[in-house]
Amino acid sequence: MIYALTVLILSIGAPQEGSQSGVWVWYATWCGPCRTQEAIISKWAASKPTLNGKPLTVWKTDIDKSRELAQKWSIRVVPTLIIVIDNKAVRRIEGITSESTLNQIFKQYERR
Repeated sequence: MIYALTVLILSIGAPQEGSQSGVWVWYATWCGPCRTQEAIISKWAASKPTLNGKPLTVWKTDIDKSRELAQKWSIRVVPTLIIVIDNKAVRRIEGITSESTLNQIFKQYERR
């Protein structure tokens, strides 16, 4: 399933110019698996991942503070990760996702 994302990303604090790629993390402060996912995402982001030479971005949205947006995106499970390539949501993953899985996913989108 592919989602239109450009306007939504801009509304949650991503830079407003240029093409963006990265991970949109949906979480809740009360969610134990979300804390585990946060540690994984933090370690992954600290490694400064790139796609086609451009740094990847991590956007985070708390479902309890953004209920309307979560409804619009049909977020029913946390953590949920939405993979964004060039301002388009290309993949959605529910549950804990490993650092190696994130690297494999973005590797699929590398231009050769």
